[in-house]
This record gives sequence, structure tokens and C-alpha cells, in this order.
Amino acid sequence: MNILSIEVVDTPPRMAQIKMSAHSKPTPPQSAPVELDPALGKLIGVVSQLLGLLGDIPLRIQFLNLMQKTAQFASQPSTDGNFALCLKGIIPGPDKHIEFIYATIAAAAEYLELGKVRRALTIYETALPALEKVSEDVKVNFMLNHSEALAIRGKLVKSVQLYEEARELADSIVYPPGQSMIGRIQAKIRSLEMSACAAKTFSVIQTARNDTHRSLASLKRCLRLWNKAYDALTHLLPNQSGESNPLDMASLAAALPALDSEEMRKTQNPPTPDGLHLRIADGLVNCLFDIAEVYLHLGSGRDSEYFLQRARELAQSLSSPVLVIRALAKLTELQLYRGHVQEVVANFELAENYLKDISGLEAADITRLHARQKQLLVEDVDANALYEKALTMVSELDVNLSSIERPIPVSGPRRSSIGSPGNPPKPDALAPVLLAKVLAQKLWLQRDKPEDVAAFMDRLSVLPQLKGTKAEQLAIAAKLALYNTCTQFGADLFLSSLSESTISIPLGLSSGDVRRKSITAKKNIELLLDAETRFWETFQHAQATSHVFNARNAATSLALIKFFQVASGIGGMEDARLAIEFMDASTAMTLKNELLEIIDLKFPEIRNGDLQWDTFVDEPSTTTGGQKYQKSSYSDEEENDYPDLLKSYWRCVEARYSADPTFGDTSSPPLVDTLPKNWTVINITLTEDKTALFVSRQRASEDPLLFCVPFDRHGRKEDGEEPFSFNQAIQEFADILSESDSSAKTAKDIGEDKSARTAWWAQRMALDKRMRDFLDNLEFCWLGAFKTIMHDPAALPSKILDDFRRRVQNVFIRSLVSAKRQVSALKLDDSLIRCIAALSSKCRDEELEDLIYFTLDLYQFYGVHVPLSEIDIDVLSTELRTVLEEYSSKSKACEVPVDDPHIFLVLDKNVQGLPWESIPFLRGRSISRIPSISFLIDRIEMAKVERRRRGLPVPAPGTVDRAVVDPRKTYYVVNPGGDLVKSQDRFSSWLSNMSNKKVGWNGVTGKAPSGLEVMNALEHKDLFIYIGHGACEQYVSSSKLKRLPRCAAAMLWGCSSGFMRDMGDFERNGIPYSYMLAGCSTLVACLWDVTDNDLDKFSQSVYDKLRLDSGNVGSWRNEREGSTSVITAVAQSREVRPQ
Repeated sequence: MNILSIEVVDTPPRMAQIKMSAHSKPTPPQSAPVELDPALGKLIGVVSQLLGLLGDIPLRIQFLNLMQKTAQFASQPSTDGNFALCLKGIIPGPDKHIEFIYATIAAAAEYLELGKVRRALTIYETALPALEKVSEDVKVNFMLNHSEALAIRGKLVKSVQLYEEARELADSIVYPPGQSMIGRIQAKIRSLEMSACAAKTFSVIQTARNDTHRSLASLKRCLRLWNKAYDALTHLLPNQSGESNPLDMASLAAALPALDSEEMRKTQNPPTPDGLHLRIADGLVNCLFDIAEVYLHLGSGRDSEYFLQRARELAQSLSSPVLVIRALAKLTELQLYRGHVQEVVANFELAENYLKDISGLEAADITRLHARQKQLLVEDVDANALYEKALTMVSELDVNLSSIERPIPVSGPRRSSIGSPGNPPKPDALAPVLLAKVLAQKLWLQRDKPEDVAAFMDRLSVLPQLKGTKAEQLAIAAKLALYNTCTQFGADLFLSSLSESTISIPLGLSSGDVRRKSITAKKNIELLLDAETRFWETFQHAQATSHVFNARNAATSLALIKFFQVASGIGGMEDARLAIEFMDASTAMTLKNELLEIIDLKFPEIRNGDLQWDTFVDEPSTTTGGQKYQKSSYSDEEENDYPDLLKSYWRCVEARYSADPTFGDTSSPPLVDTLPKNWTVINITLTEDKTALFVSRQRASEDPLLFCVPFDRHGRKEDGEEPFSFNQAIQEFADILSESDSSAKTAKDIGEDKSARTAWWAQRMALDKRMRDFLDNLEFCWLGAFKTIMHDPAALPSKILDDFRRRVQNVFIRSLVSAKRQVSALKLDDSLIRCIAALSSKCRDEELEDLIYFTLDLYQFYGVHVPLSEIDIDVLSTELRTVLEEYSSKSKACEVPVDDPHIFLVLDKNVQGLPWESIPFLRGRSISRIPSISFLIDRIEMAKVERRRRGLPVPAPGTVDRAVVDPRKTYYVVNPGGDLVKSQDRFSSWLSNMSNKKVGWNGVTGKAPSGLEVMNALEHKDLFIYIGHGACEQYVSSSKLKRLPRCAAAMLWGCSSGFMRDMGDFERNGIPYSYMLAGCSTLVACLWDVTDNDLDKFSQSVYDKLRLDSGNVGSWRNEREGSTSVITAVAQSREVRPQ
């Protein structure tokens, strides 16, 4: 690669000339002092900016070196204080050292961007003596940039100290009065630019302190400041005065409208002689990248994509190939996370056009992403070659940069912070985070080659310990440890079958005083413990840095390890709680992050504006010290206290989610013990490899129960059929919905043709049968006999249960004659025996076989020799069915079911789109969905707040099992689009009766409501009924909805109103979560499209069961005995069919 070198050639005093030549090695600048024209430094600065935008990093570094030399030896001071000489600079006052300081900042910032943090800090320390001779605004800029580098390096104390010194110094700056209009505008730009740099530095420090949400808030303020700076800049350009500001940002949702129109291109790149517009544009686009990166780690793919698209448009308007490629690379990574593996090919083709003249880090990153795409397509050979190519590209660039880096002398006491005379600092790795990502993936591809693995681990270990590199190191080490554990298990006669065995926690057997021994070699136990330690470190780091993907993967892997440990003979009941906590933690991570972000927007505080710097002095505590909303009692007359009550409630929610999570804490009771005893929480999570389900059950004051149920388990292979895999199920479900949607759309075109109507109904009936078959398969193939973990709680005399246990155990004792004494000493646990008892005696043979193989595995886990080839499974099945039949007849008379049982489903993103409520075992039962158990606790606390508002007493903990909804305070929106005339006619008479003075309903029918009407209804009413298309998102945006401090219970009778969009590795996204974030107590919505006739019949049944008629609603009181809950009404209405 040719490098363009620059020589300063002596000339007469008029000015210096620059001679450039292309060759393989640079010629260093002459050190003799020369007299230079002040405009030369300004010109070099602008050229260096342009080189950065063009992506020529080596040449830009040479220009920055030249800037430092030029400024260092200039004999004349700079007299033009209105222009800065670097990308991040604040416009300085006249001083002969200013050019050197700004060249220093620019060079250090460039090395910081390249990941060479040590060198950047060394450059800053070299310039410290000159800092005393510049003006205050220059000092502030230097200190902010230095503080940022220190924070990235992990030197937080010094970083915060420098930031606070810069803040105090900035407060003392007074711009001279009596300036011209242009002077005032320039002063405003200086102030905005300085505040934007401060906001960026504050964000970097907060990131280093693992406070991602404060970091994000500061970045958003930084973005607003850069936009304001641009707006001020347009006033310096008379030709642009009549045009709108393309970067105006009234709100984040409206930030940066499309920038690719011709008008935008004209306004986006206004010429200024000192490159001021380039500096502002660079600050703006990098701020967009930073915000997108934070949202990516938080798991908010949609928000990340939004800001990346804005950055890409801005980069295109600047005609900057390097920024365009950077945006393309980040968008490509986002698409890969979403699972759009084939769609990214277009991005690679587009990037190739830009990369013809660029060979920097952006090219290496695009190559890495291309390798990742090949890896996801299981084209490992191509992936490995591309990863190697990316490493080579980084290495070559590093060599080129090293050849032009000039030595930086560091002397005096400052040296100790970087290195020491006896221990000089090691050279920085170029792009360490990029290297870590590539090395980690190459290591995984070579995971079966120990020598290669060791080599790559060594290379990873010597990289700088930045947050990004550490995340990659921890994640790949943990993943490799689990892989090695599973590989080692394959060599063990017993453990090799674990992948086909259903495992429970607790194990399901107890042996009295006999201590269970480990059934596997000590080496295997050590491997499991090592894998657990590594994943725990990964999880903790990911939680601290808000890296959702790593945290979720680590949590599900830790749950799997717990199952393996219990099966191997280590662990106990504490592992059940830990595994459930990991499963619960792996769901709704992004939603929790979004909740923390949105709480501040519910109660916006008045501040002095974005120009006011954030400070670390007298920081507020991150905890609130108790639940302030738990006041004594409030009556309806005390409405003035209600806003404070709500605010206190949300601040307590914020404190709980902001606190570091504790796992396995036995000092306090688990959250589930605060729930009513008639509630059951079921968590269903798919394993990382999508071959098994984790299913857990929690009830108040009961030990938890968990199953790990493989799809391809024992007893399901004998018929030769392939298991009903996850991908098959998802595809079948998608096909059914697609054909249903197509059928529904053709209904209006049938007319009166009898044969066409008959054919249409035949197709609908066939689809209904196909859906029923799918639900049967979902239950039978995936859950089998273990569906009974979801049985309703019931009281049963212990004598009957003990008799059932004895008879079940006798079935197995007779089959294991050779181990009769061992088997007789073991006892099936109560939780497990209740699950077996809940299985119908009319179940399929395969479900009985599920139980048989599971129980036989339990005995093996306890060291019992099970001669499987000698056991007649059919005989066991017959005997077990007989026991179930006899138990069923005995238990009917004495079993006492719990009053009003209710199930809450916590579903991970993979299984969330499936209709679990409609599988045969759950159909007709009272079921609702929650993101996680912590959100359920939030709903209970909100229900307490609402009771206080109404003047109702707050029951004891564990007894609040529903939110009180006043049906008189109802608002409806019916047929807002005007095209659902039949639905409007069907409910018009009912709505007319409900809208009289006695009942008090109000709303709109046959026309679109205003957004303000809908927002007011949701905030101030108790029940919101919507009958129309979708989820009413046409009339109220999700961003506004989430900001509500409270939200009415809602019934959204629209097609796919409850649909949660599949986002690949991101959590699903949909309008239900917006209602959840607004504090909605109950939401009724549709998972997919339904015909208006079907939906009208269904909703009418719900209204009838809730007794929503003028007589009952008009006479409603705060609490009514025997009232039906919304969830029960919905469950009972699922069998309603159109006439």
C-alpha cells in the first residue's frame, strides 16, 4: 500500500509550501522552525477533516502530525479565534498554542476511535504543559476529551475529576458583550458545541460506570444540542435562510426526517471556510451511531434501526464513503440479529461499491459481517476464510499506521499513569473490539481443534480489557466450556443420554436419610462447575453493561447447567429457585430497559435547558428507600394526592428495576410468595439450541417445580417419525395463519353464489381442523405427560395421595426386581406425584410412556441399575393406566379445587407467538400472559394504588387478586374507519343504552377519534373498548401511549391487536407492551387476524359474562360479590362460534 507523505520545505517568509509524493514509507517533517502563515494551519485542519470523511486514516494521521509540527514551531500566533482546527474543537480565542492543542485533541481522538486508548492518553499527557497557555474554552475542550479517554481506559476517578473541573471552568467563561449579530451567533454555536461535547463525555463516563440509562439520556441531549448548533449555523449562511432545518428534532420519534432529497442535500452540506459544518455534521452523525449502539445492546432493535437510518442518510448527504459504510455495517449487523440472513446480501453489494478506494477498519468490519452471514448459513469454510481475511486487513492497517506514528516523549511525574521506566507500556492493539469479535468466532469454528483454540484464546487474552473485548472473551469462554462439558458427557455411558431425557428440578425422588451419590466422574462435575462459573461471570458482566443478547444467552445456559447438575448428583431445591430466576431473567430484558427509560418521560421535570451540564456532585441515590406509595387510605375527594401517589409508585418501580439483581438470595422470601394462593405462574422457555423446553411452575408457599423436556425424547423414536421440531411448528402455524388471512380477504367477493359460499365455508372448516390438529400436536409432541405441571391446585386428603404414590411405585418395583431393595427405599415427591395424578386415565399411550421413561431415568439418577431391554414398556403402561383409573374414581368425591384458579404464562420470545391458551389441557381455563413475574408484582401494586384512590381498604399481602375496574367509567371507539358497518349496527343499540346518564359511558361511533380523545380516555377512564382495525395505533402512537402515568383496562377487538412481531434475536415487539408500560392492568387482544363476525360474537359473549348491561353497570358498587373477572369471561367465550 502506498502512503502519501508530506514534507515541509523551507521557503521565503511569505509562507510554507507543501510537497507531496507517493512511496512506501513516509518522510518525517523537517524540525527546523519556519515562519508560517496562520491560514496554513487552518487549511491543514480542514484537509484532515475531509480525509477522515473519505476514510484515508494513514494520510489523515500524517496531516494531524503535520498540524502538531506546524503549530509547535510556528513563530506567529494565530490571530483568527473564530475557527477551530479539529473535528471536536471549540472555536478558540487568539493564542499561539491553540493550534497545537487542537492538533493534539484531533490526533488523540483519532487514536481513540481506532481503539488505541493508551496512545491517545499519552498524546494528551504530552500536551499538558501547553494547556496552561491557552484560553479557558480551549482548556475545557481539552479536559473533556481527556476525561473521555480516561473513562474508556477505566480510570474513572480521574475522569470524573477532570469533567467536574471542566464544568466549573466552563461556568466561568463570559463572552464579551456588544458583539455583532454574527458574533452572537458564533458565540451561541461555541456554547452549544461545548455543551454537546460535555454531554458526550458525561455519557461515556456513565457507560464506564455501567449506568446505561443515564448514558443514553445524556446522548439524547447531545443529539439535541448538535441539532441546535446546526440550526444556528444556518443563520450564518444567507443562501440557506429560506429552507427548513433537516436536522430539527421536536422529539426522538421525529428526529432527522429523510435526508436524501435534493433540498436536504443542499442544506446538509453548507460550505464554511473553516470546515465548521463538517465538524458539526461529524459530531451529529457520531452521536447517532452512539445512540444506535446503546439501543442495540439494550435489545431495542427498532430504535437502533431508526437512528442508524438517520445516520446513513446524513452520511450520504455528506458524500462520506467511510460514514456510509459504517452505517451499512451497523445496519447489516442489526439485520443479522433479526434473522434476515439472506436480505443482507444487498448491503454487501452496496458496500463493495464504496470499498473500492477504502481499506480501513470499515472494510474489515464488513468482511467480518460477511463471514458471520456465512456462519449463520452453516457455510463454515467460507466463514473461516472471511474471518481470516478480516484479521489480515486489520493487521496490514496496523503495520501502515505503525510506520507513520512518530514517537511521543513522556517525561516527568505524568509518566506513571501510562507506563513506568522499568515497565514501558505495551503497544495498543488496533481495533481491539473488532479483533475480539473476529477471534471469538474463529475460535468457535475451530472448537474441535485444541491447539487452535488455545492459540486464539491467547490472542484474545492479550487484548486491552475494554468493555467490548471483555464481553467477547467471557461469552466465548463460557460457550466453549459448556461445549466441552457436553462433549465429555458423550463419552460417559449414562450422561450421553441426558439430551434425550426429561429432567426435573427437584429431581422428584427422595431417599430419606440416605445421601445421594454422584453418578458421574469427578472430572465431569468439575467441567459443569467450570461452565457454571464462566456463564455466571458472563451474565454478571452482561447485566452490568446492559448487553441483552449475552445476558439472555447466559441465563438460559445457566438454567440448562442446573438441570445437568441435578441429574449428575449435585444440587438441590436451591437450584430450582436459581433455575427459575434465570428463566425469568431471560424474558422481557428489553422491556425492563424500556420501562426504565420511559418512567422519566411520564413525569417530565423542568430544567434550565440542554445547555446546563450534568454533574457528578451530590448525585441522587439510585434507591428510594422504601415504597412511598404505600400510604394509609385515600378517598375519592383526595384527588390532589393521586398524581403524587402515581409518581411515587413509578419511582419505586424504577428503583426496583435499577437495583442490581440478586440470585439465589435466601435471606428474603421469593417474589412468588407475595401472590395469591389461587395463582399459578408458568414459565415456558426454549433452550438455546431449540431442541427442548424449560417449563417451570411457581405458587405461593410451595416449592417450585421445573421440567426440561426434549422434543426428541425417550419413547418418541420407535415409530420412526421425526419429532415435531420447533422450526416445523413455527412454519405450520405461519402457514395456517397465512391461508386464513387470504380466505378472510376473499369473503367480501363471494356474493350470493351458493357454491362459492359453500366452498369458502369448507375451506374455513378445514383451516379450523388444521388449527385444532396443530394445537393437539403442540401439546402432545412438546409437552406430553408433562403438561400436567399446569394443573390447577386442589386440596386432597393425604391418605388418598399416599395410597396413589404407593401404587405407582409398586408398578415400577415389580418391573425392577433385581433392584427391589433400592427402589423401595426411594419415594416419589409430592409435587411430582400430584403431576402424575393430574394425568387423565384416557391419555395416549405415548404420554404414559413419557412418565415411564422419566421415572426410570430418576431411578438411574439415584444409581439404580435399570435393564431397559428387559422391561416391557407396554405392560408398565397398562398397569399405570389402571392405577390412574382407580385414582380418578376415588379422588372425584374428596378433591376440593381452589376457588377461582388463574394461570399466568411467562413466555420467552421464541414461543410467545403460539396460542398456548388454546391447547386442549388449558382450553376454557382462566389464563393471561405477563412478560415476567416482576411485571405481575407491578400490576398488584398498581391495583393497591387504585384501591386507595377509591377509598377502599388494601387487603393483606397475597390477597389482592384483581384490579377494581369501575364499568361506569368506560370510553368506546367503534368503527372509526367507517367500513365495519355490520359491527357498528350490531352494538349500536347496546351502546345507546349504556350512554345514558345513569350508566355514563361515552365515546365515538362511525368516525375517527382524535389522538387527544383517546389519550384522555386511556388516562382517566377505567375501561377502554375499541372495535375497529388493529389496536387503535392509528389514533394514538405507541410512544405517547407509553408515557401515560396510568392506563385503563383495554379491550382491543381488532385484527392482530395483540400480535407481537418476531424480531429474531431481539424480543418481540407489539402494541401490548406499550399498554403494559403505561400501567394497563388488563388487556384483551387478538393474536392474529379474525373475521369481524367471529370477533363480534366473541366480544358479545365477553360482555354478557361480565354483565355489561345498563341495569348491572348502572347499579355497580366498588366491590361486588361473585363478579366474573375479565380473564374468566374471555376463557369461557373461546368456545363461542358464529351462527
